[in-house]
Amino acid sequence: MKAVHTLFALGLAGLFLAAAMPATGATVYNLKDDNSTISVDIDGGTGINTWTVDAITHLETQWFWYRTGAMTDEASVSTLVPGPKGATDTNFDANADPDTAYVKYTGAGFTLELRVSLDGGAAGTNYSTLGEQITIKNTGASNLTFHLFQYTDFNLGGTPNDDTINIVSTLPDSIFQWDSKYTGDTVVVPQANFYEAGGAAALLGLFGDGLSTTLANVAAAGPGNDVAWALQWDAVIKPSKTYQVVIGKTITPEPATMAMLVLGGAGLFLAKRRRG
Repeated sequence: MKAVHTLFALGLAGLFLAAAMPATGATVYNLKDDNSTISVDIDGGTGINTWTVDAITHLETQWFWYRTGAMTDEASVSTLVPGPKGATDTNFDANADPDTAYVKYTGAGFTLELRVSLDGGAAGTNYSTLGEQITIKNTGASNLTFHLFQYTDFNLGGTPNDDTINIVSTLPDSIFQWDSKYTGDTVVVPQANFYEAGGAAALLGLFGDGLSTTLANVAAAGPGNDVAWALQWDAVIKPSKTYQVVIGKTITPEPATMAMLVLGGAGLFLAKRRRG
């Protein structure tokens, strides 16, 4: 059976901990690897979008919000001050296309480093993976209460109204989304404190609405209408210490396999299939 998970916390740690790429002055990075492309908007507010695999765009938008102990509402990480940033080719493919983007933001008493890495499949496979690492460092003199949120709106197959979502809150958390032709599944480390699946517009509206958000632990949504999901991590970070979240997403044309995994709970710890 084809592997449907990407577990980056162990095998790819060395890649994510590589040195920061030099700043280019750009705010949007277009990454490409084999059959896949994505766009990463560092500070314009649209975040990660247009994940295209074999000419089909499967993602509407995906990005990160945060709230610290002193805040009463969430803010996009794009509102932080960007420092070193850039894009590079890490797998040295024939075209030398950039496949990894990096940015280090500065906030009040903390830094937040984000690394995004695209790993496409062979042409025609409709297979692609996306890795993300977020590292928050407390640069203050006292404990930092930090809430990190990720919002993801897949439109698998380019169609927004026929997806189903199921969140399996185990260690690691696994989020399954599928339609009649494709699946988009996600694994995260560490386990999120809260999660929620629901209508895309309503879920996105929880962030920046003037209120402190705690996700409602709703595990399923769809099919029908445009659905999305979000995760929430709550951490208390000691001075000079870091808190890290690693996320792996996979798009694959295996809806039958995905339905089996949701029902049976098997294969949660499968490693990513390597290209030949």
